[in-house]
Amino acid sequence: MNFRRGSAAVRRQRTGGAGHTTETLRQRVHAEYPAIETANLPEAEVFQRYLRTVHGCEADYLETASTNCGNNSSYLLDLLHAHGVPCRSLVLTQDATMQRRMAAGLVKMAPDIRCLNYAALQPVYGTRAANPAFASR
Repeated sequence: MNFRRGSAAVRRQRTGGAGHTTETLRQRVHAEYPAIETANLPEAEVFQRYLRTVHGCEADYLETASTNCGNNSSYLLDLLHAHGVPCRSLVLTQDATMQRRMAAGLVKMAPDIRCLNYAALQPVYGTRAANPAFASR
């Protein structure tokens, strides 16, 4: 998916405070990109630094207070409203394990917004050393 200006997205938002997987995200991003300092940052700021460092772009708005996927959706809607950003549709990007839950919550909170889903991480089931295991494409 192309996140550069002139692509399908008019505005880009990142949402994510700190939840049960945040520390793993911080560690993985910093291990892969040592120049990106991630210690104690909310998820949205970790992704903002990644986008800026790796892709040379950034989100227009960050929501950093949420602690779960329900908060991600409700706080995103609050953020857009606070900035006077009209929203008829959005691309919801999440890993596949949370994608349907995020979309269902968003549709329930804002039924007039068209939600386009894009699962950024798609797990693949297989075996590793004769044991069941997940990998990602």
